[in-house]
Amino acid sequence: MRLRPFPVKTLPVSQAGRLLKVFGPWLMSLALAFPILARDVYRGFLDPAIPHHRAALKILADLEKDPLNAELKNDLACLIARDGFWRDAIREFEESAKLDKKLATKPYFNAGLVSLWRGEIGTARGYFKKSVKADPGNWPAWWMIGYTYERQGYDRSAIKNYARSMRVDTSLFNVTRNPYAADSRLKSQVLLLSYNARMTRAAQGYVEQLADRKGVLDLMTSKMSEAPNEKPAAVETAPAAPVAPAVKMMVPAMGSPVAPAPAPAPGGAPPTPQPQDVSPAPQRSFSSSRTLVPPGESPATAFQSGTNGPVQMPLEAPAGTAPDPSAAGPGPGMRGGTQKPPSPTPPPGE
Repeated sequence: MRLRPFPVKTLPVSQAGRLLKVFGPWLMSLALAFPILARDVYRGFLDPAIPHHRAALKILADLEKDPLNAELKNDLACLIARDGFWRDAIREFEESAKLDKKLATKPYFNAGLVSLWRGEIGTARGYFKKSVKADPGNWPAWWMIGYTYERQGYDRSAIKNYARSMRVDTSLFNVTRNPYAADSRLKSQVLLLSYNARMTRAAQGYVEQLADRKGVLDLMTSKMSEAPNEKPAAVETAPAAPVAPAVKMMVPAMGSPVAPAPAPAPGGAPPTPQPQDVSPAPQRSFSSSRTLVPPGESPATAFQSGTNGPVQMPLEAPAGTAPDPSAAGPGPGMRGGTQKPPSPTPPPGE
C-alpha cells in the first residue's frame, strides 16, 4: 500500500509577510521585555524589618557604589535565595563567578545548593564540579558531588568523592557542620575505605624524623608578622613609682579606727596611752523583700514567717532585772493576742 504524503498548506509569501509585519513588533517587544521584567523581582519584597532583608538592602546600596564587586554579588545572592528567588540568585552567582575567577568557587558552590534545593540534581552536580575546578581544595564541594551521586543511586562514584573530601578530616560527616550528612547512608563504607590514608596522615607528624625539630616547631608556632631570625625588640618600661611606707592603724573589733600613738621623745619615757572614745558599730541596712525592723523599734529581732506577718522575739534581759513586758510578742504558734509576762523574781531576803 502506497502512502500518500500529508498535504501541507502553505501561506503565500505576501500573506506571511503581512502577518509578520503586523505581529512582528509585538512579539519582539514581548521577547525582550520578559527577561527585563523578570530581573530583580525580589526588590519589591524587601522589608527593612526583616534582618536578612535589611542586610540585602545594605548590600544593594554598596553595589550602587561598586557594581563590579564579586563578593557583594555573591552575598546578595545568598540572601535572596532564602526567600525562593532562585532565578535572581542563580544570575547573581554566575555574574559573581565571571567577575572574579579566584572567588568563583564560592558562587558556583552556592548555585549548586540552590539547584539541589529545587531538585535539579544533575545541574547541581555541574555547579559543584565547576567549584572544585576553580579550587580543588574546596572539600565541601567534593562532598556535595558525592551526595548528588548517592541521591541518584551511583554509590561507587559517591564513595569515591566522599573519600576525596575527607583528605583533611572527617568533620563533613558531622551533622553539626554539614546537615546533609544526616541523609547519607554511606558513612561507614567511606570511613572504612579511607582508613589507611587517614591513619598514615595522622601519624606522620609524630613519627617523621626532622633534622631540626625544635627550629621547625618554632617556625610553626611563631607569628606571621615576625621575621624568622628577628629578635623581638626590648620593651621599655617606666621606673616604678616610690611606695610610701604603710602606716599601721589599730582598729578595734567593733569600733572606729584609732589614730596611731605618738612617737616617744628621744631619751624620754614612753607616753602613757590615753583612752580612746569608741563609737558603736553602725547598724547595717539591707534591701530585701522581707519585713525588716519597723522604725522606732529594737533592731534585734524582726523576722517574717510564712504569711503570718512579723514575729517579735523577746530580747534577753540583763541578769537581775525583770524582762520588759512590752518587748514580748505572740508566743510560738500563736497568731494573736497578748502573752502574760512572768512575775518578777523577788530580791533575796524578802
